[in-house]
Amino acid sequence: SEPGPAPEPALRLHPRAVKTVLRRARLVDPFFVGKYSYSPYHACAHGCRYCDGRAERYWVEGEFDRDIVVRTNAVELLRAELGKARERGIVFIGSGVSDAYQPPEEEARLMRRSAQALVERGFPATLLTKSSLVRRDLDVWAELNGKAGFLLMMSLVTLDDGLRQVFEPGASPIEERLATLAAFRQRGVAVGVAAMPLLPFLSDGAAETARLFRRLSEIGVDFVLPGGLTLRPGRQKEAFLATLRTARPDLVPRYAELYAENRPSGAPLAAYARDAHSRALAACAEADL
Repeated sequence: SEPGPAPEPALRLHPRAVKTVLRRARLVDPFFVGKYSYSPYHACAHGCRYCDGRAERYWVEGEFDRDIVVRTNAVELLRAELGKARERGIVFIGSGVSDAYQPPEEEARLMRRSAQALVERGFPATLLTKSSLVRRDLDVWAELNGKAGFLLMMSLVTLDDGLRQVFEPGASPIEERLATLAAFRQRGVAVGVAAMPLLPFLSDGAAETARLFRRLSEIGVDFVLPGGLTLRPGRQKEAFLATLRTARPDLVPRYAELYAENRPSGAPLAAYARDAHSRALAACAEADL
């Protein structure tokens, strides 16, 4: 019989004490509405093949989805820095290069203690994740919601779990994420979905987005933020195209044309981006989102 696929290489965790963990923004982030940002990890074991965090501009040491920095003193610093903050504001939990509930969190449990620190200090928070592991700490997040306010944002770009397995191999299955959104909603916590990036010719079609947004509407999500795929020249684009060549070689020429300009931002051809945005807005309207 033919050999099966090679096993994924093991994670390499790098425990590291850091000097500070709470970043204060000059302006409130327009997407995730955070005055502060916080993440107990650096790099991400979800290994999403399209992740912008792979790009050279973010400089992640080692392999992006295998060498994970664990900020061992993050919770203690968070509690101390919140206590010294001159201005109250929303703490955005997550970053462009990490997910606070990625696989190492299952044992490290830094986020449960982080949530408790936010409750103690009375700071509101927004959290963005691809992981259903956040449901483990629903009781603490619900407590924070009652005291200061909490918003859960789930990253979700398709209802096709086969597609998820290819492009988001380490992230939670789709149905688990949907169930997590419903569980938080039932506890009175506001929930939203970052439907970004919708993948060209894979998950950004009118039918695909309509199905996704209808399902989210049935759950009762408060909003959806759709967005398209950017492929920055270099590691990010190379990682995505390598996966595409294996999973959908028929789409490689179409992507080559769509991203032929190699813009530093990674943006596709403007006409396609406009059309995709229009399709997403129409799907939102149809689903009453």
